[in-house]
Amino acid sequence: MAIIVERVSLDDVKKAPYTVLVYYSVNTCWWTHDVNHLCLQPGTQLPCDPRGGMLCEAPIDDFIAQAEANPSHYGKHGLRAFMAAHHENCQVAWNDPRRTCLRTWDEYNDLLDALDASQQDEKPKTLNAAMAAVGANHINLIMRLSAALMNECERTSPYGTDPMSYEAYREAIGLYPNEDIPGSPVTGGVSDDD
Repeated sequence: MAIIVERVSLDDVKKAPYTVLVYYSVNTCWWTHDVNHLCLQPGTQLPCDPRGGMLCEAPIDDFIAQAEANPSHYGKHGLRAFMAAHHENCQVAWNDPRRTCLRTWDEYNDLLDALDASQQDEKPKTLNAAMAAVGANHINLIMRLSAALMNECERTSPYGTDPMSYEAYREAIGLYPNEDIPGSPVTGGVSDDD
């Protein structure tokens, strides 16, 4: 299931330097103002939306003017739903930042309703709620890293204030050069030579 993250606003798009064209999908509601957001179809290498849909292009000023002139076209959330379909604002999941797109404005409006409902919950009231919200694996990793850092600082200095090298930090938490951090969504690790 996709989520809306609202990274880019309509004002951001309007103020983007050197932007003259908008690219939009024929099959979905996806669009972008940045040529670097275009995906490529395997085999043909033709530009496409994140799901492989064919694209059209339009002058950015005309595209935005038409959207602003008819916000009801995008459903309940109007221009907010229009912006939810922007490449930067819709991703696969909270823990999967790959961009995606949806076929209908109703789908974007439903996701905006879900986003609004989740933001009304404010901050989690307990540690268990926080762990559920962020993910127990990431909380455990953060706690493990913090404890290892504190232990290493205490070991190397009576005051715990001496800076610790990156290598000592990785060794303190049981990692070795080029080894990934367990539970990390990033793979490949960081080389100590970098």
